[in-house]
Amino acid sequence: MIDLNSKRRGPIENLVHSQLLLLGDSHLGAFRQALPQAGFLAWQYQICELRDATLLGLRNPAGVTPALGAFRRFLADKNRAATVLLQLGEADCGFAMWHRVRKFNEPIADQLRMVIAAYLSLIHELRRGGFIDIVVTGAVPPVIADPALATHFPEERREITASYGERLKLTLDHNRLLQAHARDLGLRYIDISSELIDPATKAVRIECRSADPGDHYLDSLAAGALWAGKLRGLFEVDNRRRPAA
Repeated sequence: MIDLNSKRRGPIENLVHSQLLLLGDSHLGAFRQALPQAGFLAWQYQICELRDATLLGLRNPAGVTPALGAFRRFLADKNRAATVLLQLGEADCGFAMWHRVRKFNEPIADQLRMVIAAYLSLIHELRRGGFIDIVVTGAVPPVIADPALATHFPEERREITASYGERLKLTLDHNRLLQAHARDLGLRYIDISSELIDPATKAVRIECRSADPGDHYLDSLAAGALWAGKLRGLFEVDNRRRPAA
């Protein structure tokens, strides 16, 4: 936790005069655990969380998802000096892209390009709307090996036949491309994939999974602790450059 009484008041002072706005899918649930651990107070952030939010869109060939409309409404009256954090991609990498491969016989590489293009389009829209400080986060890796065993998935999602390795590779490829574009745009990027994946099993570590074997979410406490560390790294002020008081 950040000590509010510490002489290192930079991060908290900055947040008092701004806001943190979090937009994304239901994997933002882990951030509800992370934010207090990182030192954020309840009034310092707002969350727009949409279950199964996908940039690709499943029923619209133009790739426009209803989530975008919800994000626009949420941001309409928000302070343009706020930091906007985006957590998206799990539904795209775990379901939407594979759905289109199966339904339309379209190459997965084409789907990935469409998703990244949609993500960049959202970022540029945010910038045009006056939001300059944007943080991009890596999509959460798949947790369940066989989608058919997932108890919380809709029927369409349980029908995905891509292997765990294929879905994991797609997620990591997505995150690498996203990180490269964020760097080119001068945006900050954070990701917990490397901490989640066990190098021996090439899967999400057991201790980071939900206790429910049919649940595709990460353990909220474990994931929250990892995201909290990344958030502290984003917002803490480097005092090494400051002159001694």
